[in-house]
Amino acid sequence: MVSGGHRQARVAYARIFPDERRDLFTAEIEDLPAFWRTTIDEVVGRGEPFVYRNKGWRLAMVDKSESLIKGQLGYESRDRWKQYRDSRFRDSERPAGESCNFVLDLDRLLVVFHARASDITEATFVGVLADALRSVGGLRWEVSLLSEAEEFDSWVSGLDAVNGMRLNFSPAHIGVAGPEVKRIVNDLGAATLIIREPERQQGLNCAHPLIVQAIDYIERGGGSIRAFGRKTVGEQLVFTTWEGRETARKMARMLPIEGDVDLPFESLINELKQIAL
Repeated sequence: MVSGGHRQARVAYARIFPDERRDLFTAEIEDLPAFWRTTIDEVVGRGEPFVYRNKGWRLAMVDKSESLIKGQLGYESRDRWKQYRDSRFRDSERPAGESCNFVLDLDRLLVVFHARASDITEATFVGVLADALRSVGGLRWEVSLLSEAEEFDSWVSGLDAVNGMRLNFSPAHIGVAGPEVKRIVNDLGAATLIIREPERQQGLNCAHPLIVQAIDYIERGGGSIRAFGRKTVGEQLVFTTWEGRETARKMARMLPIEGDVDLPFESLINELKQIAL
């Protein structure tokens, strides 16, 4: 954790897949990408309420350049945290939490957003955005979280240190386990092992036989893993996780943030610039 008044904000990434079925259009459209941009611009900019899973949601456009939209997604609640006024979600008497900032690249149809732990999770964000886009002309838009499959060694190579691990072992595939893991599983059966870095904070030794064998065993179907790491990006300390090739599919990062506030647009734009597709 970051000391002082810092908290961590979860940043997630998504891609918009527009409807490419030309036969649905009443008139021939020569430039589909331009049509898609106009549609997204209209949906985000109009700020009209719509219902998604029994909540009234709005998209709000904060600023727009030629290829970038800065926006907010949130829902209205008379007695809760955020109110929608003057085409923006404004702070009420309580902390932020019922709206989130996002940036949208109109050229690449990529979105980076501040995911909230409670009501605006990654799944909720992409669901709301897709529903909003489908409300225009009955087109079948899709919004999907970006995914990545990264090997453990590759993930570790980009870190300053690995803070800790949570290993869940199952005896189902004990025949392929290394001696260190086999001893733990034979002694305990199904087991959860939590490993933390030493107090001197130099990180875990990921070349230790137990860790090497544990990752190999889990990748063969013998359990699950969640590893925690940290790295320095510019002047910021960034926290990230690795959950194995089968579960570490959603791209997400943790960024330090002051207090309980919205993640600044500048931070989201920096994240957007790092996405290479």
